[in-house]
Amino acid sequence: MKEMRSSPLLTFTLSSYADPITVITTANENNSYYKRYKKLLQDENQKFIDWGTGNMNAHMLEKTAKDTFKVRRRVIIGATFLENNTIIAWFNNQPLHSPPLALQYVLNSVFKQMFGDDYIFQFKNLPSHHTVTEKDEMGEWMHCAVYSLLISIIMCYVASYYIIFYVKERVCGAKHLQFVSGLAVTAFWFTAFLWDFIIFLLISTSIVLLMMWYNASLNCGTLMILLTIFGLAMLPMAYIMSLLFRRPSSAYSAFNLLCFLLGPVAFFCIYVMFSNSHILNYTLYHVLLIVPHFNLASAICNLTNIYFARTFCDETNYLRIMLRHIEPEVGHKNYTCFTFPDRCCDVEELSMNGIGQHLTYLVVVGLLLFFILLYMQSRSSDSLLYTFIDLLRKSPSDSGTNDHDVFVEAIKVRSDQINHRIYEVVLKDTTKYYKSIVAVNQLCLGLKKFECFGLVGTPGSGKSTALKLLTGQIKLSYGDGWIAGYNLKQEMNKIHRCIGYCPQNDALLGELTGRETLIIFCLIRGIPISDCGVTSTKLAKELTFYKSMNQLVCYYNGGCKRKLSTAVALIGEPKVILLDEPTAGIDPRTKTFVWNTLSRIRDNGKCLIIVTDNMDECEAVCTRMGIMVDGALQCLGSPQYVKSKYEEEYVLTIKLSSAEPEMFDEVDYFVQKHFVNAEQRYVAEDVVLYILRDIEYMHRSIMFHIMEDGKRNVAAIAGYHLSQFSLERIFYLYTKGRYIRVTAE
Repeated sequence: MKEMRSSPLLTFTLSSYADPITVITTANENNSYYKRYKKLLQDENQKFIDWGTGNMNAHMLEKTAKDTFKVRRRVIIGATFLENNTIIAWFNNQPLHSPPLALQYVLNSVFKQMFGDDYIFQFKNLPSHHTVTEKDEMGEWMHCAVYSLLISIIMCYVASYYIIFYVKERVCGAKHLQFVSGLAVTAFWFTAFLWDFIIFLLISTSIVLLMMWYNASLNCGTLMILLTIFGLAMLPMAYIMSLLFRRPSSAYSAFNLLCFLLGPVAFFCIYVMFSNSHILNYTLYHVLLIVPHFNLASAICNLTNIYFARTFCDETNYLRIMLRHIEPEVGHKNYTCFTFPDRCCDVEELSMNGIGQHLTYLVVVGLLLFFILLYMQSRSSDSLLYTFIDLLRKSPSDSGTNDHDVFVEAIKVRSDQINHRIYEVVLKDTTKYYKSIVAVNQLCLGLKKFECFGLVGTPGSGKSTALKLLTGQIKLSYGDGWIAGYNLKQEMNKIHRCIGYCPQNDALLGELTGRETLIIFCLIRGIPISDCGVTSTKLAKELTFYKSMNQLVCYYNGGCKRKLSTAVALIGEPKVILLDEPTAGIDPRTKTFVWNTLSRIRDNGKCLIIVTDNMDECEAVCTRMGIMVDGALQCLGSPQYVKSKYEEEYVLTIKLSSAEPEMFDEVDYFVQKHFVNAEQRYVAEDVVLYILRDIEYMHRSIMFHIMEDGKRNVAAIAGYHLSQFSLERIFYLYTKGRYIRVTAE
């Protein structure tokens, strides 16, 4: 059998140690061997301590008591020279190779004294030779160790990749939009798990095949079972972790680091750093077994140990042979297993002494994490949560609404004249707090079928927050609400089957085409697969993006994305449709097609709520509208009714020649002199806005004549604009004027 040398020849010398010290004692200072020993050390420039005729034991005990660390580290060998040519070689048993070195220096002192300096006695360590077979076995062991470490590290990266898409899907709103469209939480996560698990099986199969190709010394079938069960626990863990992050890149990095620290790193610490602390080791080990990546590393280590235990028993059978000499009747009994059951050669890999314990942990943890995930996402705790919120809730602040129509609507809702048994949408003192900020303040509203309500206001007025409350994306802080007869606090899952939702920010996945997006939501709505193509094509043509149907959504422009989002909300024509700025970014010509589609759906008996700042959209589609300021309704009624409230009033805007305070006073004196009931509503920089009321007696020509005289004779007036009220002007008065005064305060 061919032999192979694995290590070089090792020559023993004191120079191999760091700053060594040699100790010497003698019974007679004229001893020739004693003198030769010291000369030998001096020739090599080695440090030594000569205690003369002192007692070696006494001196060593004294020196050790003074500096134990120095003695253990630096005092390597020593010698005592007694009478009758007796020599004692001393050695420190902690440094390696000290016994042969101590003997070598003693023998050299004797040889050189007897035969001269030409002779030297040298010990060398010649490592045993390894056969090719032994080399192969060592290589296999190294491969197994490396593969075990690599598999656990690879799985850290594999698990981290799964989290990226779910963070992106949740943050962009696509996940919530699927729930709003009626997709059950269990269906969402089970289908996600099924698809991810299939992908994971392909990855695991590739790893096992690679190990088979490299002739790894592991049972690949058992390894495949282990990786499969590991996937069952790892995927729910990734799903839950995806709920904690808002950036996919941060989620990937953090989850990867967490898996690495709690997996391979923790396993290394348990088996190396804490190996001497049995209680700590045992406790940490069983606690960390609930972490899938730690569990995997430990299980692969067990598989490796089982493989080499079997290899040892099969090739040597050493213990059985020894027992056979002691008791011949043992015959074919396996005394190895009888005597050492924890190191048995016949341990089954899937038994509890193998990796059965690990598999049990993985299955239990996987099921537990999946049930926790479903509980967190299924709104099962909503009733309990709202009970807790009701205990801590504070009464909302005064909405500051002075409008008679808003006041009457609130009375009807609170007195149950407007109730959820008749109306499609009922909001009763609906309120949302963000710490000290009131985003939605005591919103009271009732909407029936065949009705389209336009909710208008400036950015930050609470419009989008109100829609998020209706879809369950955020929780109510106070009040109550019903959609299609279902309560917002307790029956949100049922509400989702009755509403369509177009969010303010397009909740679309750029990796899908427009056609694929519509077909997916058609299937979620329960439309037969044979009709999905017809339904999606019809909506695309109505909303004029049919030509872009087969393009990836990531290549859509802003207007096309809004049309696609609107189409998603309209699929199946649900009872209540919530649209947050559906025509933002769409060209004026295409807006008409969108409005026509919305009007058709409204006339089919549906209830629509549209958030917009486009007054033309309100007039074209809405049967009623409300102007929202600081989270509260300040105006309510049909577009025509709102305009009629101001039809006898005029808006006078005056531009001042400068922003000096006396200029404002001069203009105000002029206006109040000629228009008795003028109300100043807006002051900013060099512009003043007045509402002119009770001037039916004054013809428009007279009003213009007065202002022309003022422009010529009043130095403060640089220009003016006089007009009747339009929806835009009314919206401007309720919003701009309001915000200017708040800012001034």
